[in-house]
Amino acid sequence: MMLTVRRALVTPLLLTFAVACSNSAPPASTDGGDGGGIVDTLSPDTTPPPDEISFETVDKGAGARLQQPFNEVIDNDADWQAFWTKLDNGARPAPSVDFNTHVVIGVGLGNRFSGGFAATVVAIGQPAGEQHLLVSYTETTPGAGCATTAAVTQPYHIVKVTKQSLPFRFKVSVKPDKPCAELPPLDACGKLSASISASLAKLNTCVEDSDCLLQGGDCPFGCYIPTHKDVQRSEIDALLKPWQDSSCRKCAYGCAAADKVACIGGRCEVIQPDLI
Repeated sequence: MMLTVRRALVTPLLLTFAVACSNSAPPASTDGGDGGGIVDTLSPDTTPPPDEISFETVDKGAGARLQQPFNEVIDNDADWQAFWTKLDNGARPAPSVDFNTHVVIGVGLGNRFSGGFAATVVAIGQPAGEQHLLVSYTETTPGAGCATTAAVTQPYHIVKVTKQSLPFRFKVSVKPDKPCAELPPLDACGKLSASISASLAKLNTCVEDSDCLLQGGDCPFGCYIPTHKDVQRSEIDALLKPWQDSSCRKCAYGCAAADKVACIGGRCEVIQPDLI
């Protein structure tokens, strides 16, 4: 379900996607909350070029605390403070915005189960003959042959524009990033390690610190594996068993006690180093 915080004049669209070589799931359309819920289709090939207006980036990153996709238009400080608290979990004060003259527009992709993704507002403007402002943004996906982290990310982009009299609509296009140099093929152990690491990363999503739990790990995946509290030990054992049963090299290091885990950027993370 699309998260909707917006209280002012915004009419979300059914998002249109130009998908090319992407393994990501596109944001779902709004549930017709405060902003209404008309459904329309905009084709990137047929939409007239918009009469663009300038915008300024307020914040951009890949560590939002919001795990669901969102399109937001915010026109007052109370809603802005509430939204920012959800986005950043109180880690930073909300950037200052003068809502007498500006509105905030935010787009987010929700959970993506690796690095290499990005959300970017590319244009805001009024399409010819239309009575709305179109917010066009891209979801960039990892390029072919590019190495990415196994971390769960939540890419987002927040901008501000001067106050407008027309409602806002949103359109997203999905495109792969530039390809990287081809990496040497992984051997059997490398493939097994990468597969297990990716599976483990999907188990550690969180919203707050109380969601997190430390489970015993196994080299090369760490002495302790942070997961959501609802993940059963049997799930971890099942993921690690192929490695334990393989002939792949085990690591020779000891493990120090580790009892601190926190929810950081939507992931459960071990706070203190656990290697000695």
